[in-house]
Amino acid sequence: MLSLDSAKEVSTLLMFLVAYCIQPLLVDVIKYNGGAHSSTFLFLLPHYYAMMLVGFIPTEKSIWECDWRKGIVVSACDIVNQALKKVGLIFSGAAVYIVVDSSSIVWTAIWSWILLRRRLVFMQWVAIFFISAGVALKAATLHIALTDYEFIGVLLILTASILMGLTFVLNEKFMKDDNPIPGPNLVCMMGVCCSAVLTAWTFGWTVPQFDTLVIDNIKRKNGSVMQILVCFAALLAASWIHAGTLWYLVKHMGAVSSGVLKGLKVACVFLLSHLFFCERDPHQCLNLWTGSSAFVCVCGVVLYSYTTSQLKHKHQQQIEASKPLMRSQTSTDSITRNMRMEERDMVNMQSSMIITDVPEPEPQHPAVSGSSNAQPN
Repeated sequence: MLSLDSAKEVSTLLMFLVAYCIQPLLVDVIKYNGGAHSSTFLFLLPHYYAMMLVGFIPTEKSIWECDWRKGIVVSACDIVNQALKKVGLIFSGAAVYIVVDSSSIVWTAIWSWILLRRRLVFMQWVAIFFISAGVALKAATLHIALTDYEFIGVLLILTASILMGLTFVLNEKFMKDDNPIPGPNLVCMMGVCCSAVLTAWTFGWTVPQFDTLVIDNIKRKNGSVMQILVCFAALLAASWIHAGTLWYLVKHMGAVSSGVLKGLKVACVFLLSHLFFCERDPHQCLNLWTGSSAFVCVCGVVLYSYTTSQLKHKHQQQIEASKPLMRSQTSTDSITRNMRMEERDMVNMQSSMIITDVPEPEPQHPAVSGSSNAQPN
């Protein structure tokens, strides 16, 4: 029988996993229906609008008390990352996207070493090698040509992964510095900044050319407007669930769960892409190279997350082991301090007794006049 807390964690985990896996698939459906022209970035609006909604989660500090300059810096990195990533997703498809996107953990480690001065252990470098090898396996099946949209998509996603690693490290840095920003507040700040930019782009670029960029594109692909609208609504809901549950899972389940979930995402998206889109797009079909690439990437991601989690656990054990010593040292210091106080009190008492026990001088009585010269008769 699951406890209430365990049931909450399991339900949150399932919601996160469903939302995490369904997002790239929804973008694929929008793309195949002609509603995802790469210059409109309409598919990014649900992502950032959902991030704004995370700001309604209660925190210990108001969002208006936070340093918005930090939010703007992270937002600048994230919006470029998301733009490149989503365009790369459109060019390459969900299957390629999910493999190359797995390399973001490599860049997170590198940026963490550069900005946070964290050294990597041997097993972490082994995990990075696995992830790089997985990406290389998929890249080996591509035709290296600038006219190949799939290869261009890989380059865009790889660049986005570098920026994504920087975004993660900046998030951690800003949440742990001297004036920390609560996680939900930082997510909301990023949503506000990025959605403002994209909304302005939509009204300045997409709306004036809506017929050319959207309507005509849908007609060329014989797409369904209803399917596109439903997918956008589902993308908003999935993005909100993803952003709203991620912080809870990281806080309560640790880094190893994040690695396992990302590995599950890779496996699930490959399987679902094969089931739903293989007949329509050959690049979405499972084959020896694609399956091997996914497997090696999953192994690398899980190994890196597990190793990092073990290091954190070992560090926590060292802290716990040092607590009795600290308490013992504190107790010893307290006893020593009390003994010194007692010694000082004893010295003061003895000094007081010495002063009190000094005999008082006997009073000198004046001699009777003439008594010293009296002669006996």
